[in-house]
Amino acid sequence: MRRKLQLTAFIITVALAVSSCQVDLKRVGDDVKDLGKAVAEKIEEGDKIVIVEETEKTEETEKVEETATEDTKAVETTTVETTEETTAEETTAEETEIIETAAEETTASETKTNENSAKVTEKPEETEKPTVTPVERVDFSELTSIELTYDVNIENEAFREVYATEEDETEYAQFEGNRSLVTIKDSPNVENAINLMVDGFYQEAAGKYANVVANAKAQLELDPEGFDEFTAVYVSNDITTNGRILTARMIYSVETNEEVTEKVEEIYSFDVLTGKIITLDDISNNSDELYDALLAEFKEEDEIDSFTTVFITPTDDYIPLRLVAENKDGEEVVIMVDLVQYADYLNRFGKTVCLIP
Repeated sequence: MRRKLQLTAFIITVALAVSSCQVDLKRVGDDVKDLGKAVAEKIEEGDKIVIVEETEKTEETEKVEETATEDTKAVETTTVETTEETTAEETTAEETEIIETAAEETTASETKTNENSAKVTEKPEETEKPTVTPVERVDFSELTSIELTYDVNIENEAFREVYATEEDETEYAQFEGNRSLVTIKDSPNVENAINLMVDGFYQEAAGKYANVVANAKAQLELDPEGFDEFTAVYVSNDITTNGRILTARMIYSVETNEEVTEKVEEIYSFDVLTGKIITLDDISNNSDELYDALLAEFKEEDEIDSFTTVFITPTDDYIPLRLVAENKDGEEVVIMVDLVQYADYLNRFGKTVCLIP
């Protein structure tokens, strides 16, 4: 009975093994039937027969297992081959795509390199060489010599103006002097520059006189009997020139009851060619040395440490230079020196305007 159970278990095992493998079931079924018949006929013949049957069964089982293994291997081989084919196809596609991409990049790089090479190797256009202008000597004999002239004209107008009451014609204010006007032929700008300074000084003096008249009117309105002041404003313009330097000395003063209450003096030397006001700095390369040399002209006892300067009508052989200073007692000291004696201190411009060869 035990053996039957073993056989039955073995048969079931074989059947399960067979069922787990994808083999020909009909063939297996026929083999099982034949095996069952053989077992039934020989079951009583003893252990030996059983062993043989087990052996035969083992052989059949091995055949079935081998068949199943071969089928499994075939399935696995088919699966592996399919996987390998798929992998190979994917690999081939990726490689193809990489190769195509690399080829495109290489082609683009080569194209760019070729373009750059073409630009580098392109020969620049040649610039036309300038034509050399032949040097020709200028014949100055054909030129017209132009002589610079300074046609300077000075007009002076003498005037006198008074302010008096209508009743008794008593004079309370007076404005007296001369008014100057400079004209320079063909040089309107220089002419205007000089007249602005000269006539501007006159207008300042005229303004002083207007204030004096206004004050007299006011005092007469307040106290006609008690007001007895007489104020005079004097103005003078002294203009001289040598054709290149024009010097204007202008003075106005205010006197009340013959006492000077205010005095103003201005002196300018103009370059007739440009209208520029000339100073020591303009005519000397070292005006400090020239200043010290001129300062030595004053007497030691006057103790002069500074002065003002102005040109006064230079001529061909004499250039008077007016030096004005104030001594230790507060008194005005005026001396005249000849600038020709200090020609070594003058620069080219100074010698030109002062007509020093």
